Amino acid sequence: MAEAFLVAQDIHKSFNGQKAVSGVSFTINKEGIFRLRGPNGAG
Repeated sequence: MAEAFLVAQDIHKSFNGQKAVSGVSFTINKEGIFRLRGPNGAG
């Protein structure tokens, strides 16, 4: 298994009381390529 470059756990984010993200976790490996895109293609 590749060495972890970044680990994010249990992320929560709200805007004006509207929940945007709840309980998201991910690991980005040092040797990999990672892209995070939203439903409208923004990222």
